[in-house]
Amino acid sequence: MKKLFVSLLIFSSIFTSLAQGNVDGLLREGISLLINKQYEKALEKFNEVLNIQPSNADAYYNRAIVNANTGNIKSAIDDYSKTIEYNPKKVEAFINRGSAYSELKQYKEALDDYNKAIELKPKMAETYNNRGYLFSLQNNHAEAIKDFDKAISLNPKYSIAYINKAFSSSATGNHQSAVDILSKLIEVNPNFSSAYFNRALEYKELKDLKNAIKDYDKGLSLEPNDTKALILKAALRDESGDHLGAVADCTTLIKLEPTNPLAYYTRALAEYDLPNYLAVIDDCT
Repeated sequence: MKKLFVSLLIFSSIFTSLAQGNVDGLLREGISLLINKQYEKALEKFNEVLNIQPSNADAYYNRAIVNANTGNIKSAIDDYSKTIEYNPKKVEAFINRGSAYSELKQYKEALDDYNKAIELKPKMAETYNNRGYLFSLQNNHAEAIKDFDKAISLNPKYSIAYINKAFSSSATGNHQSAVDILSKLIEVNPNFSSAYFNRALEYKELKDLKNAIKDYDKGLSLEPNDTKALILKAALRDESGDHLGAVADCTTLIKLEPTNPLAYYTRALAEYDLPNYLAVIDDCT
């Protein structure tokens, strides 16, 4: 009996080792598929892992990401909760579940998750940024700005935190402060097109059309196919009296999106101001 017992232990150990190897391989495959946005196939791999190991926190975590990316927010929350059940110190699960709760406007639950994430890992800039965004959704911009500042202090190159801070400043009517924040971001990351586009919006609020147009030009030099920026720039050029420039911007946009009605409408407005009434009729029909 003793020899048989030892043999069973050896067999069990080999089986466990093989199963673990299979699980690790399935996880790697699933994560690769997830990265490549092959969500249905990734989901199959994570489900296979959970059939073998029902308490595998990594499988629940990655399946949650699949669910979140495919719009199954409640299922994502369930999977993040399972992740936390089996790995209570996985900070990313709290952060992501907080974001999922926020998407469902369950702000109290989101705040609880962000606070827990900060408790577990107090120097993670992403958590402060996400909590700040949560505060901004509730129009608590003073608290939001504190969190964005904290995120930036932890990661001075964290571009999204600057964008979010500028948004909160703008939401309180402080457009000059928003310009200053975005100018600092441009110092840190001069090739970030969104910084120029957002600063252009703030310059427009300050009635500084010249600098707004300059920022659209710079942003478009980095992202020439940004159609939203093109239409906003065209409208500003028309407003500033550069009607031909507005027509040119709209024409560029129409080449990119030939069925964009706003492009034809904006060009017609600029053509009317030239005036070029035949062109207006052509764009309106």
